[in-house]
Amino acid sequence: LDIKPILEITAEGRIGAFAKVRSRKSALRKLIDVMLEEIDESTEQTIGISHANCLRDAEWLAQEIRTKLNSTVNPFSTANPFSHHHMLLRTF
Repeated sequence: LDIKPILEITAEGRIGAFAKVRSRKSALRKLIDVMLEEIDESTEQTIGISHANCLRDAEWLAQEIRTKLNSTVNPFSTANPFSHHHMLLRTF
């Protein structure tokens, strides 16, 4: 089925499924859609991207963020592939 969960860390510190989509590219697009809904574009934003050996996806995501949100993207960092999926980290 190629289902990709979008995970989030809740205010209580728990990891849970925020959404489920059907492809890798859909997961990346969903991350951007959520950012567009939740980020206040009137203030300058700095966004960090962490990837698990998927530099090409991280570069694509960074370019989309720069284009659609007019935001600064920090240099990429690598993450442990066993602990990171498509994850949305929110500031509360």
